[in-house]
Order: sequence, then structure tokens, then C-alpha cells
Amino acid sequence: MSGDIEKMHQQFEIHPQDRFLKQISNHPGVVEDLVETGKEAKLKLDLEKTTRTLVISWNSKEDTLIYEVNTSSIECQTVTKRTVLSQVAQLYDPLGLLAPVVILAKIKLQEMWKLKVDWDDPVPKELETLWIGYQSQLSSLNDWSIDRLVETSGATNIQLHGFSDASMKAYGVCIYLRVTADEKYKFILVCAKSKVAPIKVVPLPRLELCGAVLLAKLYKTVQAALKIKIDSIRFWSDSMIVLGWIRFFPYRREIFEANRVAEIPELTKT
Repeated sequence: MSGDIEKMHQQFEIHPQDRFLKQISNHPGVVEDLVETGKEAKLKLDLEKTTRTLVISWNSKEDTLIYEVNTSSIECQTVTKRTVLSQVAQLYDPLGLLAPVVILAKIKLQEMWKLKVDWDDPVPKELETLWIGYQSQLSSLNDWSIDRLVETSGATNIQLHGFSDASMKAYGVCIYLRVTADEKYKFILVCAKSKVAPIKVVPLPRLELCGAVLLAKLYKTVQAALKIKIDSIRFWSDSMIVLGWIRFFPYRREIFEANRVAEIPELTKT
């Protein structure tokens, strides 16, 4: 590490024009010799120039991911289907760490869609009150942060646990690591994902099956991204029907179930 720091410092001596670039690191040895104008304690991870209601940043001093909520641009807007859709699109959460928060906004948007109101017509008072209440609570996320690093150094055992669940309105999944080191246990939320249930009513067991497939797909992505040895992998669902479908595959069943159950072992094989 010290050699890499020295090389970077030499680069600044050879190319002094690079001093105008903003620098950020969670290692004090990297930034201690940089000019003050080049130091940054916080880096916004959303590189797009558009204004967002919810953005994610990296606090390099504490090495944490933090969320910042800006509601000043939306507080005075009339609540219509168009403005709500615009605001939902501004919720930037690529890892899904705030999936329970974001999915509430999407559920409310779907409820407005079901009413078939025009894009620029004010929504009914009941939905307007719910949406304004939701917006007012977003600012509480400014006090929340999560460790950026998935710390596994010195671990004697690493387990991956995936969870899926569903309701009639939405289904969601999340993946945790259970890290054992020095006879102590630590649980790390890696990522999560959620989806709104279709407008057309779907039986709950099928939505729970969709959740299981979503979990398998998310695991596939995490498996490719994590460059660490996983000692054991477990997937969890409280749906006995879905567990039965998976356990007794490939017995004959409806096409909807058969196609999705067939995906799960392919996506989760190690």
C-alpha cells in the first residue's frame, strides 16, 4: 500500500496540473500531502447532472455510505401522476439498501395509476395526503448510514443468506453475509431488490415464487461481484407452497410455475 501511495505522490510532482482534480480516499496516507483544494471528505456517487430527491454519497473519513434527501424542489409541486412519477425516478438507490422506502413510493404511484386520472390532474385528496406524508418522512434518511466495506479480513467462516418475501402489493429480497471472526459474529447487508406486484391480481403463492426467482437472480449478480470464499449458502422463504414447488421439480405443473421454478436451480448452482 505504501508503494502505491508513493507512486501517486510522484505522479503529482510530474503532472502538477492534476492538482486541480478533486481527490478522495479513506486512507489518510493518500491525502495528507495533497493540497487542501484537492481534498474531499465526501463524494457523490451519482455522476449524473440531474437533480435527485435521494442521492448516495461516500463519507471517506468514516468509510460509510450516506443518503442525502433534498425535498426543497418538490415541496411546492401539485401532486399529480406526472410529478409523482418524476419524483420516484429521482430516488437513487442502486444497491437497494433502501428498498423498503423506495417500494412504498412505487406502490403509491401504482395506486394512482389504477385510478386512471390524467397525467396533470390533481390526485384524490386521500392519496395526496399519503404522498405528502411520505415525502415529509424522507428527510429522516439524512441520519442513516451504512459501512461501505464488506469487511471479511480475519474471518474464519463466511455464510451467505438470502431472504425473499411477498405481499399482494409487492415482493422483495435481500442478501446478507454472516462473518465469523475471533469467535464474534457480524451481519452485513450486501444488497436488496424489490418490485411492485402487477396491476392484474396475481395469487400470493405466485408472487412469492417471483420473489424466489428475483432472489436467485440477485444472488447470481452478487456471486460474480464478491471475490471472497463463501463457506455456506442458504436461501430462505416462509412460503411452504413455493418450497414444495422447488423441492418436487420437475413434476408437472402450470407453465407459470414450471418456467420460474426451472430458473432457480440454474441461477443458484455453485
